[in-house]
Amino acid sequence: MSKKKTLQDLLEHELRDLYSAETQMLNVLPIMVSKTTDQGIQKTFEAHYKEIKQQKRRLEESCMVLDITPEGHICIAIAGIIQELTNFLKEGAEAEVIDAKLIAQLHRMEHYEIAGYGAILHYARCADADEVADLVMESLEQKKDAADELTKLAEEKINEHIIA
Repeated sequence: MSKKKTLQDLLEHELRDLYSAETQMLNVLPIMVSKTTDQGIQKTFEAHYKEIKQQKRRLEESCMVLDITPEGHICIAIAGIIQELTNFLKEGAEAEVIDAKLIAQLHRMEHYEIAGYGAILHYARCADADEVADLVMESLEQKKDAADELTKLAEEKINEHIIA
C-alpha cells in the first residue's frame, strides 16, 4: 500500500473504501432479506438495495471524474459488520431477535457510510472537485434518510416486542 501524501490521495482512498462498502452491502442485502420473515422489513431492505445501487453508480461517476478506478480496496469495517452478522445467524435465534439484529447491522453499515460520505464531501470541496461533491452529497442525504428509516423501523416493529 502506498503512502497517502495529499488530500487528493485520501479522497481517492476514501472513494474506493466506500465503493467496496457499497459492493459488500449489495452482496449481503439479498441474504438479509431472506433471513427475515417480516414483509415490512423485507420491503425496507429491498428499497435500500435499490438506493445502494444508485450510490455505487455515483461513486463510479466520481471516480471517472477523478480518472481513478474504484476497485482495488476492501472495506474491512463493513466486512467486519457482515462477519458479525454471519456469526450471529449461525448461532440461531427467535425470528424477532434475528429481525432486530438485521436492522441493527444494516444501521451500523449506514452510519459507517454516513461518516465516510461526510469526509469525502469535505475532501472534495477542499480539492475543488465540485462534481464529486455534488454526487457525494446526494448519496449522503440518502444515507441519512435510510438511517432515520431504520431507527423508526426498529422502534415501531421490533424493539418493543422483544423487550416485552
